Amino acid sequence: MQSLMEPISLGANMRDATALNAVFTGATLTEVVLTDANLSGANFTDAVMTDANLMGAILIGADLSGSDISGSNLKGADLAGAYLLGTDLTGINYDSETDFTGAFYDASTLFDPLFDTAGLILVPEPSTRALLAFGLTALAFSRSRMHRPPRRKRRPLPRQGV
Repeated sequence: MQSLMEPISLGANMRDATALNAVFTGATLTEVVLTDANLSGANFTDAVMTDANLMGAILIGADLSGSDISGSNLKGADLAGAYLLGTDLTGINYDSETDFTGAFYDASTLFDPLFDTAGLILVPEPSTRALLAFGLTALAFSRSRMHRPPRRKRRPLPRQGV
């Protein structure tokens, strides 16, 4: 297991790095570029990662407890099963591809559950959308029949040869 004891320089580029189970405890990673890096199982406890670029990074099972990653770019990052206990996630930039499935967080985690800064558009489930479309179509059909002029009654044809 590798351990990082001294700060990484401001804005360091570690794009596509592989640091499985690495220890970054208390590290200063301000504005570091970790785009598409594989950091699964890494320990970032109490690390400062403000304004870092973690776009597409794999952080499955990583421990970010007590870390400050405010203002960071997490678009497309995989944080499934990550530990976010007491982590500052305010002002992060993330999207629908960012995976927080099974991530652990507590009351001290500063996280915006309303997705205000994410730019997410919550799309209803497909069955809900289909039901809504069917209802609107039925409503439009019934309204069009109400505004159609009534049909004229057909006069019977005169009988011939009687």
